[in-house]
Amino acid sequence: LFRDESVEDPIDALEIFELIRDINDPEHPYTLEQLNVVQEDLISVRKENKLTYVDVRFTPTIPHCSMATLIGLAIRVKLARSLHPRIKVRVSITEGTHNTEEAINRQLADKERVAAAMENSSLMHAVNQCLVLPQSLTRFFASKAKATTMKYLRRQMTDEFAIKAREHSYRARSAFKLIEIDDRFELLKPGMTVLDVGCAPGSWCQVVVERCNLTEKNSSGYLLGVDLQVVSALPGADIISMSDITSPATQELISQKLTGRTVDVVLSDMAPNPTGKPFFFV
Repeated sequence: LFRDESVEDPIDALEIFELIRDINDPEHPYTLEQLNVVQEDLISVRKENKLTYVDVRFTPTIPHCSMATLIGLAIRVKLARSLHPRIKVRVSITEGTHNTEEAINRQLADKERVAAAMENSSLMHAVNQCLVLPQSLTRFFASKAKATTMKYLRRQMTDEFAIKAREHSYRARSAFKLIEIDDRFELLKPGMTVLDVGCAPGSWCQVVVERCNLTEKNSSGYLLGVDLQVVSALPGADIISMSDITSPATQELISQKLTGRTVDVVLSDMAPNPTGKPFFFV
């Protein structure tokens, strides 16, 4: 069998929804449909000058979701693999549902950046993890992990610091950990060069940007964040996503980014990924 590139089958919003509904969320053992991240009524298909345009909007589960860029990229890759190449696809975050939606939408709309991302083997591995698991296996994991996940979600809705994080638009409650440390020891000052190792989802970077005045035009400070995960863009910070701090290539990139600067403060809130089994980590 082969696909005739000159023949374009008509499509509608339901067909697009069927293609992306079973994409797995990168953080929770549920599909994007189960988490209401994608919905049929947020998909539009239109014909114009013999071209078909598909517009997919998705809604992150929380306003500071650090996986929003990865989710958008997974949707784009899935549709690129499934649709006729002449169909124009636009993927964006639903308006008003994410703190950095404008920056993420620009990334998802930038063809060159998307193409570069698709050539990044580490990033594509993460994307494929969202795409490859069959629905039956996803449901199996969901049933096993449901109690734990619901406990986590309940805590996020009622925890004092999680509530404060949402009120202050921090990406995670851990921001207050760094705030407390800095209030006590006064580590962060304007003009400093700061390296945040393991910076996802970016809450510590947000605190550094605020306390070092990095969004000011005349600021001489610099913040570089590094993480294995995809970290959404943050004004005032330079982020290296999908990079292993122990890799010589990443260390060389950090050196290039610093351009001779002396690092004043190194931050790290890294921890190994738990497997659920005592004494074993990945």
